[in-house]
Amino acid sequence: MKSKVNRGVTLVEVLATITISGILFAIIGTIIGTFNISYERSKTIRKMDNEIQYIEKAISLCVEYSNINGYEFYIEKDEETIEIINIIDDEHKTLLTYDIVNKKIDLALSNSVTDLEYIKSIDINIQDASKTGIMVEIITIEDVKKQSYHGVFNLR
Repeated sequence: MKSKVNRGVTLVEVLATITISGILFAIIGTIIGTFNISYERSKTIRKMDNEIQYIEKAISLCVEYSNINGYEFYIEKDEETIEIINIIDDEHKTLLTYDIVNKKIDLALSNSVTDLEYIKSIDINIQDASKTGIMVEIITIEDVKKQSYHGVFNLR
């Protein structure tokens, strides 16, 4: 009876296995890389949206506070800050300060300071000559522009 001699794996089989494995790893690597980029992008967008919502809510809170209490409301700007200010019994009370240089919002009504990582600029302007409201324009680091209008009863 003759026994069959097993010689092992041929070079062609090894090369074919390595080639197929390389192709599979390249495909899997591309899928994982694409998923990671997509995840980071959606995380950035979510954080930008959260900052925009925070700014909108802070400004709405200031406007609502002024409207409910009947306080006179005005905006003061210079190169470094934009402030939303109330006049309460001849005293000027700053409700919100946007530090343009350091990209921080200080909301006095809640004693909170928030760093803005994804916001490029905020601009707050009196809407029109009738002084019935303010227009807020927010521009993100990706040049996404968001505008909103807030009606103010006692705008100075």
